[in-house]
Amino acid sequence: MGRTLHLKAARMSVNVTPAEKEFLRSPLSWTFIVIAIQAIAAVWLIWDDVHKANLAREEARKRDWQTALVFSVIDRHPIEQTLKGLPYDQIKTGFLNEVSTVPNLSFDKNEMDDLTLHRILLDLMKSQLIGMTEDGSYTSLRAALQPRYARPIVEERAKIAILHILGTESGKYNANELGQKVMDPNGLRADEYAKVLSELFANLLIAKDANYKIWSNVFPPVIPTPIVPVTTSNPPTTSGTATTPSVPTKDGSAPSDTTAPPTGQKTAPAK
Repeated sequence: MGRTLHLKAARMSVNVTPAEKEFLRSPLSWTFIVIAIQAIAAVWLIWDDVHKANLAREEARKRDWQTALVFSVIDRHPIEQTLKGLPYDQIKTGFLNEVSTVPNLSFDKNEMDDLTLHRILLDLMKSQLIGMTEDGSYTSLRAALQPRYARPIVEERAKIAILHILGTESGKYNANELGQKVMDPNGLRADEYAKVLSELFANLLIAKDANYKIWSNVFPPVIPTPIVPVTTSNPPTTSGTATTPSVPTKDGSAPSDTTAPPTGQKTAPAK
């Protein structure tokens, strides 16, 4: 039974007209068929590349809109009133509310999942547009440009400037002279300079010598060693004469000490 069905299927598969048989026997016909298949494959590949490029362009446009809306939510947060950043949950809620107010968007607000939002926040931090606070919330780095919050940055820069100066000019300036070189170029107030200097002293990064000159602890002040006078074993006598050491005689008796005449005096010749 199976063999009969196989034969019937074979007869049906080769049921072609004489003209078709003649066409298939020609090598030129097969060449035409191969060229047609290659052309169809090339067209399909080109269409696929164009389709993928359009999808990537649309995805990039959607990501740009999402990033702009997320940054807008964070940037409008009144950090000068709360002194804190914006938590993650509030950022997500603010984004969903923002999407509903912007017309003609090509994406739905439900497309923003947690993974996408985390990726956008990381991209914004990488671009140095936002920062993360100690409690895990997010804030715009534009807040650091406000005078109230820029002072710690100014103080840290002043510390670096002081250490840079003392790296090559240790022991050259006192506190007032060093302040003149640091305060004006870095926009530092007098109270801030005193705070910066106190912190550097407390952290043992700088030191002060007996002349109130400031040194870097990398190049600490050199304390001179006191010079101790060396005493001789035979000090000169009060009369200004010097004694010569005694030398024993040949018979073993101790000779009498001879006194050398003082310098500048001549001895009388023996009679």
